[in-house]
Amino acid sequence: MKKFIVWLFLFTAVSFVGCVTVPVKQKFPAPPVDDFNVKSLDTLSYGSSMSGLLKNSTMNYDTAKKNTVTLKAWQEWYDKQSKLK
Repeated sequence: MKKFIVWLFLFTAVSFVGCVTVPVKQKFPAPPVDDFNVKSLDTLSYGSSMSGLLKNSTMNYDTAKKNTVTLKAWQEWYDKQSKLK
């Protein structure tokens, strides 16, 4: 019984010592600037026709949608990287 207690104590001591880790502080990586290009919306000149207005609105809607996807990807990347700190 005494041997069992000694072995149990040694096993427990080695287990606790093996679980101790040294904290590693990593640098926060720079954002991938090339992947996150946000485009500005087109302006409409004064006196444009109705078809020009619709074309411009459609193009701006498409650009805004792409910007939304890009910025959401940026936010997701940033959240993942900040959790790694």
